[in-house]
Amino acid sequence: MAEFLGALLVLFFLVWIPCGLFAAAIAGDKGHSTIAWFFGGLFFGPIALIAAAGLGDRRLRRSIRRLVEQQDGTEEAIAANPGATPAPTLAPRDPNAAKSFMDKLDDAMDPDRNS
Repeated sequence: MAEFLGALLVLFFLVWIPCGLFAAAIAGDKGHSTIAWFFGGLFFGPIALIAAAGLGDRRLRRSIRRLVEQQDGTEEAIAANPGATPAPTLAPRDPNAAKSFMDKLDDAMDPDRNS
């Protein structure tokens, strides 16, 4: 019985604690809570590590959003230079329109997103 408990303790230190550390590191790189993902990795092991790898990258989303907002200011530059060909832009979204499933899913995944 003592050998079995010793093997479980070794398994815990060799698998579950590194899974918690790696899940926290991956989640932190993607802009998520490192403490929550450390405990998630500690309790769920390799499953949490796989889940952390599949997380959305909040930092990348924010930087893309900033780039798009900066490009919105180029409309004045295009109006000042009528010979230039404008880059294709998305039509503004009606805030009163019904949200699609993907918009609702994106809101659920990133609640601090500006709709």
